[in-house]
Amino acid sequence: MNNVLIECNLGFWRAKIYSVDLAGAILKKISVSAVLINLPLRATALAALTLVLSGCGGGGDEVAAPNSTVEQVFAAVVDMASSQDLVQGLTAGLRKDSGEVWFRSGGHRDIAKTTAMDADLQHRIGSTTKTFTATAVLQLVDQGVIGLDDTVSQWLPDLTVPNGSTITVRHLLEMRSGLRDYLSSVSKNVAGVSVLQEWSNFDNIAGTGVHGDANYSPADLIKTVATRTPYFPSGAAMWYSNTNYAILGLIAEKASCRTAKGCQGIATLINEGIVKPLGMTGTHFPIDNKFTRTKYAEAYQQVLDATLYRVPAGSHVDMTFTDPRVPWAAGAMLSTPADELIWARELALNEKKLISDTLSKERLAGHSDGMVSYIPVSYGMGVYRLPSLPTGGELIGHSGLIGGYNSAVFYSPSLKLALSVNITGVLANPASWFPLYGAENAYDGAFRAEGGFNGQTLIWNLERNLRLAIENTGSCSTLGATTGDGSKQGACEGDSVRTYALPVQGRALAIKPSGRVFNAMTLATDADWNAELQSTTDARPSLATYGSKLSGLAVGDNGQVELQAGAILETIGVDSNGIEVTGTGGTVTVSGVIRSMGRNTVALRVADTAKSSAITLSNTAQVQGDVVLAGGTVIQVNGVVKGALKVSGTNVKITGSGTVSGGVVLADGARLADGSDISKLVAVSAPTAQAARVSPARRLPPLYMQ
Repeated sequence: MNNVLIECNLGFWRAKIYSVDLAGAILKKISVSAVLINLPLRATALAALTLVLSGCGGGGDEVAAPNSTVEQVFAAVVDMASSQDLVQGLTAGLRKDSGEVWFRSGGHRDIAKTTAMDADLQHRIGSTTKTFTATAVLQLVDQGVIGLDDTVSQWLPDLTVPNGSTITVRHLLEMRSGLRDYLSSVSKNVAGVSVLQEWSNFDNIAGTGVHGDANYSPADLIKTVATRTPYFPSGAAMWYSNTNYAILGLIAEKASCRTAKGCQGIATLINEGIVKPLGMTGTHFPIDNKFTRTKYAEAYQQVLDATLYRVPAGSHVDMTFTDPRVPWAAGAMLSTPADELIWARELALNEKKLISDTLSKERLAGHSDGMVSYIPVSYGMGVYRLPSLPTGGELIGHSGLIGGYNSAVFYSPSLKLALSVNITGVLANPASWFPLYGAENAYDGAFRAEGGFNGQTLIWNLERNLRLAIENTGSCSTLGATTGDGSKQGACEGDSVRTYALPVQGRALAIKPSGRVFNAMTLATDADWNAELQSTTDARPSLATYGSKLSGLAVGDNGQVELQAGAILETIGVDSNGIEVTGTGGTVTVSGVIRSMGRNTVALRVADTAKSSAITLSNTAQVQGDVVLAGGTVIQVNGVVKGALKVSGTNVKITGSGTVSGGVVLADGARLADGSDISKLVAVSAPTAQAARVSPARRLPPLYMQ
């Protein structure tokens, strides 16, 4: 496959973009300034390439709109997430039905953090393996050697399984067996610990033990639940358990002996019957703890519970070379971002007909409602329908989490695109500005306090913002016609998406409420970790700007901006500004909402060059992010600022009685101008990414193989 690699040095990390147009295209013209570009082209007969530059440009004067908004928005969201600089590494992929493919990476591929993350690396994908195991079983169903209503006892009569005579293959595929998870069973080798604790081997953090290693056969793992009472009678409900897929792996191996090819292991059934026909050269079911590519992502596991694992809380344990025997058919596989996008489409669309259309429809039906990673889903046969909290949309796929690796592979039928996310060094605390879209209050804030930044969280962010990019109907690309008195006035109406600055100079711009909403959902949990989704609506932003080192609104000489009550201005990227005032006589009146998301991205900035500027934050204003003030500025703060007022120079005048969570921060040598009065401002402690830990009883449990 031909490759074009662009590297954009954003200061604290290096972003990479790979762009491949599988349908064939010519290289697009781009304008490049102060960007490190590396263009290794490896000729093959496959496809011409599309070159996309995003996240490397700045704001300023109005320029022609980029040819494609979708990939720019995709890049900005990934940059925003990566800029937290909390996880070790992150890679995301996007593939449209039209054939275009983009990848975006941040962070590092190695635990030592010396080498930039690469979109071509092989990762461990944990429970995404279940989608392959289920497909292998369904292929055998198509061949007539397995029946969906066959029981466990029919296939494995010598293996003691509770309710084995009533648990069917269908129950196993749909997580409806009721069987306990072998990970929580008592170890047969080490007294006083579970199979998960033994396999993790965190106790030997300073010793010679291999982490992610335990000597269990699949049958041994299943035997650990033999004496444990099932959660419920077979078929009665849905409960996620890795035991289901260990049993399915054994059934598939035994059933293969009745096929023309003879007896095959689950690894061969998957590698030869699924991976090879799809041409997924970076995907493999391993038989040892090695990777099959020389380029792979390393990963550490962060250990939170000092009591459970008898190591200091916060310890990092190298989990790169995890033995596949315990995860096996439930979580052992390796893959790459490119292959994951192929697989997401195959799961949802069955394009290559690896299974019959009849079984494909049944696989996706989602007969059982339950929870995966504490999120209510509809689980089908090794694949589930995930609700997108921010939009109410539906995603089809699976996620995986195993010892330091987190994957999420989903397809959006309504947007007609596939998404893949791989994160290494998981259990990080999302930054205070990282949007959780409906999951903010779930788990008593455990997402923030205990580490909830995961693949599904980023999938939600991507789906929401890509939907905005695709569905927006706003008019905020021009500033309107010249009026009779010679002044230019304009209005942002509807929901607008931009990937470059909108200059406001010598003219007035009113940003109105979008009038459009998402039929969103919120995630609620109780003290027993039961979760439910509640329907709600969420206003779409009036103007959303995506990209790094740019300003959404660039206010020049005599520019006037009014953000009306109910209107929302969003900026997503790195080192960017929601609104930047640079000229003389600029005025900004905020009665609505400003949200800034990304490292060093501020809500409102007044530059040193600004003279006689006036900023008003009315009592209905809500500002997420810092407000940076310099030049000759008068600002009245009567609303809420979830950030700080950062002041430099001596000509900034502040008044008002609003709330500023980060307080007023003066740079070296700075002082407030005469007439300032901050005595009425309400200041509270600034938000941080590392929130206080919740009580042990409310900690988000580890999800090493979900």
